[in-house]
Amino acid sequence: MLVEMALYGGLAPAAVAAALVWLVLRVAGPNSTHAGHCGAALALTGGLLTGCFLQDVTPWRPDRSWNWLPYVAIMAAVAELLITLIPLPALVRWTVRLGLVVLAAWLLVPTLQETAPHLWFWRTAVGGAMVTTWCSLAVSAPRLQGACLLVLLAVIVLAAAGVLEFAGFLKLVLAAGSLAAALIGIALVTWWRSASGVGSGVTPGIALLLPGLMCNGYFYRGDPGLPVASVVLVTLAPIVLALTGLAVQGLPSRIGRTVLLLVATLAPVGIALFLAIQAGGHE
Repeated sequence: MLVEMALYGGLAPAAVAAALVWLVLRVAGPNSTHAGHCGAALALTGGLLTGCFLQDVTPWRPDRSWNWLPYVAIMAAVAELLITLIPLPALVRWTVRLGLVVLAAWLLVPTLQETAPHLWFWRTAVGGAMVTTWCSLAVSAPRLQGACLLVLLAVIVLAAAGVLEFAGFLKLVLAAGSLAAALIGIALVTWWRSASGVGSGVTPGIALLLPGLMCNGYFYRGDPGLPVASVVLVTLAPIVLALTGLAVQGLPSRIGRTVLLLVATLAPVGIALFLAIQAGGHE
C-alpha cells in the first residue's frame, strides 16, 4: 500500500509534471515567461490527473462535489493558457478568472444536510478564499524565486494532506499528495532550468484546488471533532505566504527573506496540524 502510494501518488505525478514543464521550456526556452506560465499550468494539472487516475481517486462521471476536483484543475489550466497566450484586456482577463471562481465554488461546495441551510454562505466563503488566494499569489509570484515558492506551496499542500488524514478522507489525502508531488516536480525543473513565470502558472490551480480540497475534507469528514480552524488555517496559508513575500521584498538579506517566508509558511500549517492532532487525541 505504502509503496503504491509513493509510486502512483508521488513519483508518477512528479515525473509527469516535470516532463511537461521541461518539454514546454525546451520548445520555447527557459527565459520565456509565457512558457513558464503555460508549462507550469499544464504540469500541475497533468501531475494531479496522473495521481488521481493511477490511484482511482475520482470517477469519470462526478456524483459528488469532490469528484469535480480534476475537472476544475483542467479548467484552471485552460483559463491560464487562454489568458497567457491571447492578448486580452485586463477587464476581460479578470472576468474570466471570476467566472471560473464562481463555477469552481458552485461545483466544489457540497450540497449536504450540514451545508444546505447556508449553501450560499459557504459558496461565497469558498469563492472568496479562491479569489483572495489567486489575487495575492498573482501579485507576489513574479517577485519571488520560482523554485522556492513552489516548494513552499508544496509544504502547504502536504500539510493539507495531513489535516485531511485526520479528517479521515483517504481519497482527498491521495489527491493532495499528487498535487504536492506535481509542485515538487515543477520546482526541480524550474531550479535546473532557471525558468521564469512558473509561480504564476500554478497560481490558478492552487487558488481553486486548495480551498476545494479543504472544504470537502471538512464536510465529508469521518471525524466529527476535526477543528474548522485547521481547515481555515491551511486555506489561508498561501495568502499569508504571498503577503509575506510582498512585505519582505525590501529586506537586503536574502537569508532573512527566506527565513520569514519559511515562518509564514510553517506557522499557519503547523498550528493547523497541531489542532487536528489534539482533536484526534481526545477520541
